[in-house]
Amino acid sequence: MLDLLEKSALQAEVRSESGQRLATVADLPASAYLQKIVHRGCLIDVKSVFDPAPFRKKGLRVWRL
Repeated sequence: MLDLLEKSALQAEVRSESGQRLATVADLPASAYLQKIVHRGCLIDVKSVFDPAPFRKKGLRVWRL
């Protein structure tokens, strides 16, 4: 299944056009992001939507606004 992440898109339109469901940040676990950040990297969370604990536990820096 393809997960699309786009807050501004209309759920119904995307579902009818592509048959796909839009994912939100809350739908994706921290582990989905942890594997994408390089060792000793930094997560810059502009909207403060992530719990910083799992990232800090893995040794990553977390910057939040």
